[in-house]
Order: sequence, then structure tokens, then C-alpha cells
Amino acid sequence: MYKFFTSIIMVGLVLTGCNSTQPKPSKFDKPEWVSNTQGGAVGSCGSHMNGNAAQEEVALNRAITQLAKSKNASVVAHSIGTEKENGLGYTSTNTNNTEVSTDSQVSSTVKEKWRDPKTNIFYIWIVSE
Repeated sequence: MYKFFTSIIMVGLVLTGCNSTQPKPSKFDKPEWVSNTQGGAVGSCGSHMNGNAAQEEVALNRAITQLAKSKNASVVAHSIGTEKENGLGYTSTNTNNTEVSTDSQVSSTVKEKWRDPKTNIFYIWIVSE
């Protein structure tokens, strides 16, 4: 009887060890496309004072600029920042203007989006059509 239970336990351990299922990635794992764009472009943006929509817009603009540069487009980016401090508080404004000029049209499709839950950095992956 002892040999029977031992053999059942051994068979169970062997079958458990042969299980070939891959562990599911957690939401904290950075997707592979963040590091390997596979011919596309990735834009990212940290926390934005105007909320998630503005954060996503900045990340998309950065990705489009990156994709345009890879297509040999002429990209001119201007950023103007002003800061004011008075007795009541502190205000800061920033204006960004990106201009892309090229002979060919650069069109893209959003493939993936991901927000890092640890750092709140938003990533967006786009590829050219």
C-alpha cells in the first residue's frame, strides 16, 4: 500500500513538473514594445498637471515626432516656458509647438497604449501605415 501511494505521488510530481504553461505577465511588467518598437515609434510622458488626457497627447506628439524623424522628415520643435512668482503663489506655463515638414505624408496607427502603475508614465506605440 505504501508503494502505491508513493508511486501516485511521484507520478503527480512528474506531471506537475512537465506543465509547460507560461506565466501570465502582470500589469506591472513593461511590455516588450516599449524597448523594441519593431519599426514604429514609442512616445512617453510622465505625470501632467493637466491630467491624463494631456499626458496622452504629449506622449502621442512625441511618438509622431519620433516616427517622422525616422522617415527623414524635417522636424522643428519649439518650447516656451514662463514662470511667475508673487506673494500669493507660483504659476508656470509651457507652450509646445512641433512642426513637421516633408515631401511625403507620414501617417500612423496606434498599436498599443500602456500606463506604468508604479511610475504613472504613459507609453504609446505607433507604426506607420
